[in-house]
Amino acid sequence: QKMNELASTYRDATKLMQLAAKIRERIVRERKKKKSIEVGKDMQAIIDAVCEEFSVLPHELLSKGRPARVVFPRHVCMDIAATLTTMNYTEIAQSLGRKEHSTVTNAIEQVSARKATSEQIRKKIERCMKKIVDEGNGDKVESKEIR
Repeated sequence: QKMNELASTYRDATKLMQLAAKIRERIVRERKKKKSIEVGKDMQAIIDAVCEEFSVLPHELLSKGRPARVVFPRHVCMDIAATLTTMNYTEIAQSLGRKEHSTVTNAIEQVSARKATSEQIRKKIERCMKKIVDEGNGDKVESKEIR
């Protein structure tokens, strides 16, 4: 009788764990859907502004290719996203078709170095940021304090 009770308890516990796993999966799926909508909206405003300023097409920016004329604008997108949004580096990388958060870290370093040595680059980036913030008026980009 004790063995039957134990077996029954074990089956019940197993069913509860399976149910909990399904619920957890559903919650994670819903969070991802929600996040991707927000990230997409924010990044689209950034991509549009950077593409216009640097004369590249959005599909080029999002492609796997690494031609020099596309790499730096892509880095600028990452830098601006890190500055103006609440997205973490992994989200920024993924929204631009990249895998690793370290790509964003590298991009920010590259952009900082170029801004320090080129007034023209710094002004282009400032124009992009101003356009994003002005056009968005708080709607397009979830702003955080600019560093």
